[in-house]
Amino acid sequence: MVDQRKNPRQFRREEVYLELMQEVADDGVASRIVACETVDISTSGLKLYVAEPLVIGTILNLSIIPEQDDQALILIGEVKWCRPGGDGGWYFVGMEIYESEDSDYAAMVNLLS
Repeated sequence: MVDQRKNPRQFRREEVYLELMQEVADDGVASRIVACETVDISTSGLKLYVAEPLVIGTILNLSIIPEQDDQALILIGEVKWCRPGGDGGWYFVGMEIYESEDSDYAAMVNLLS
């Protein structure tokens, strides 16, 4: 597989929480939180290990809790790919992280430098 990352990746395990939206009765929408972890991370993306498949193209709110700091970083990312992880029901997911005023993108860049 060809590495398509724009920025160098760091192989590190960080706790991540994804906010997934789902339809509920009466044409409503509810969110639920899915816990997962990073496999590697760069300033432009994450590779995650997740217990369920994610839909490619979905834009999600996520929070990363860095191991050396208990302060969560709130980010926005898009699911770029999803592949079985080989562990029966687990998946590897590639996400592109977007720079946004409403996120902690600058803090994440600082964390990785």
